[in-house]
Amino acid sequence: MISERRLNAREPTSIRGRVCYGRDYALWADCLIRDLSDGGAKLQVAAVHPLPQSFIVLQVIEGVAMTAKLKWRRGDLAGASCPARHDLRGIVPGDLAPVRKLWLALNR
Repeated sequence: MISERRLNAREPTSIRGRVCYGRDYALWADCLIRDLSDGGAKLQVAAVHPLPQSFIVLQVIEGVAMTAKLKWRRGDLAGASCPARHDLRGIVPGDLAPVRKLWLALNR
């Protein structure tokens, strides 16, 4: 029997996303957000894209940026804890300004 270690229930999804990292979040990889919970996400990212320990997951359509920490990676799938979510439709913290700019460009 497999024990469930998650604190929050997962919701299966198929949300278009983008993983952003590096200086000013200039490095990125498109992804699909396969599961979401209050505290994390399961991402489908091509295995050829390396993922750092910390990054941003951008929900392209919804205009949400989630700060993320990599918990595991197996092939094209990755699990991340996401302790904070930011609505990009309004004012964002200064460090997320490049992510907001990217989101605006993707939605034109």
